[in-house]
Amino acid sequence: SAIPDAGLAHFVLLMGINYAANQIAPTHVCVPIAAEHFNVSFWAMVKKTLPVILTFYVGLFLYYMALKAIFPAMP
Repeated sequence: SAIPDAGLAHFVLLMGINYAANQIAPTHVCVPIAAEHFNVSFWAMVKKTLPVILTFYVGLFLYYMALKAIFPAMP
């Protein structure tokens, strides 16, 4: 209801961004446990995973554009 006539493409984009952001958030249980196990700081782990997250975002945006072209928002 916050974005009228958003459609499927916007939903997929927002859910994908939420998923990727959750994977590097310090509140995700796996992140601090993995950092402690491998004896690295949280920020060092974020720096290592940032290229993967950014690549995911680019792919997600391209998928969003394809969905937007296939399923235009209904007026």
